[in-house]
Parts: sequence; structure tokens; C-alpha cells
Amino acid sequence: MDVSEVKGDVRVEADRVYVIPPSQDIVLGDGMLKLVPRSKTGGAHMPIDSFLQSLAEAQGSQSIGVILSGMGSDGTLGLEAIKAEGGITLAQEPRSAKNEDMPRSAIAAGCVDFVLAPEDIARELVRLGRHPYVAANASLAPVSSEGPASDGLARILLLLMQATGADFSGYKTTTLERRIARRMAVRRIPTLEDYALHLEVDKEETGRSTRIASSPSPPSSAKPRSSRPSASGSSPPSSPTGPPTPPSGSGFPGAPVVRRRTRSPSASWRRPARSRATRPSRSSAPTSATLL
Repeated sequence: MDVSEVKGDVRVEADRVYVIPPSQDIVLGDGMLKLVPRSKTGGAHMPIDSFLQSLAEAQGSQSIGVILSGMGSDGTLGLEAIKAEGGITLAQEPRSAKNEDMPRSAIAAGCVDFVLAPEDIARELVRLGRHPYVAANASLAPVSSEGPASDGLARILLLLMQATGADFSGYKTTTLERRIARRMAVRRIPTLEDYALHLEVDKEETGRSTRIASSPSPPSSAKPRSSRPSASGSSPPSSPTGPPTPPSGSGFPGAPVVRRRTRSPSASWRRPARSRATRPSRSSAPTSATLL
């Protein structure tokens, strides 16, 4: 692939590696890579976090983020942002990394869908790039009211209700389809019927597909509130070994890759504080669940 240093606003192209200038940060917007002044936060420089967060905002559930070998914890917050938008996240298997700090930080945060050796990451990106959930030029086919797909969706919702006590019938069908499609993409399952069969035999997957929350079930006319994925939402990591990895970097849908020219100094990472919402009383709202 061609390699070029970004020197201004650049339209993203496939099969190209983009290098960040050492004195600037880079973000994605309107399908273009844009240079921005290097942020001055008083702490460690986190250019990969900045880029991946802009990717999540721009691409939503079509985002794919990859964390490779590197020092510190840069990239963890970026993967969390991608996962919160419904995107797919990958990290290098730490034992195959020259420096395992960055992948270990992301894995520990519970925001990684796949933990793989570099050569396996490449194969997974090819597969995901063709999957309708993340493919740029594809869309999920709507589920008709009759037929195997409709039966599969109904069976999935019944299994989830049996496992959690939550009734998902109040959610928009399109919302359910996309959230279930994400789990299917992560689990490499092609159809709703196959996923229903998988849920019947894998009770842990049923738990990963939902998160219990004490809030009213949303009406069919309203989109359910998105919730921050928990560690339990991650797929069980695979742990193949592999050769030493190239320098740290990050990826997004398609082949373009953005890499740092210099390594960020080692830094400790602290999860940002989150405000704790007031928990409603048990009598005020039925228990519902949110699909991850």
C-alpha cells in the first residue's frame, strides 16, 4: 500500500496508509482527514484517542477501531467511543506485541470485541469490511413480517425475554435489527435464524446481548436510550500468538490506516468519572434490558 504523510485536508482513499505529522493531531470529518493543532491538556498526548473519537462521531456503527503495540493507554477512550456508537473494536493479542501497554489497557477496559494476532486482525478486517453491518455501501435488509427471518427475530426476542424478563416488543424493529446484527457480526453468525439457535445453546451470549437496567420500556415510537457497553458485552477473546507487530496505530472502515510517527510517552490511564443517575424505585418502573 502507498504511504503518505498528511499535510492538509485529505479525502480518505482505500489501500493507503496515512502518517500523522509529529507536531499535529488528526481527525476525521466529512470523509476527510483533517489536521488540527496538537491538543494541550497538560497530560500525556493522546492522538489516537482523538482520532478514534472523531471516527466514532463521523461513522457511528460503521466504525472499526484497531489498537496495536504501543506504550501507555492511548486508544482506550477512542475504542470506548466506537463501541458506544455500535462500532467494532479490535486489539492486538498482548503476547504478540513488542509493547503490550496499549492493547492491554483497551482489553482491561472491556471495550474490545476481538483480541487477535496481527495476521488474524488483517483477516478479520477483510471479513468485517464485507459484512452488511459495517460495509460502507451496504445496508441491512429489513425483516419482513413473514418468513424465516421474521421467525428468527421473534425467537431471539422470546429467548431474551425468558433470560432477562424484559419485553423488547416496545422497541423499533429497525433498532432491534441493528443491535442484533452487531452481535451477529461479532460472533460471525450469518442469519437471524442461526443466531436464535446460537442463543438457545449459549446462555452466556444471551447475557452479553443484553444489559439489565431499571428503566421503563421505551414506546415503539421512541428510540431506546443508548447505554455504555460493559465489559460483559465483549466477545470472549481469542489468543493466538503471532510475530512482533508494526508500530502502534489505529484503523477505520476500509483499508486506510493512520499511524503515529512518534510514540506517546508511557502514562497511566484513569477512566473518566461518570455521574451516577438516581435509581428509580422498584415500583416506579418495570425492569427492561438494552441490547448491546
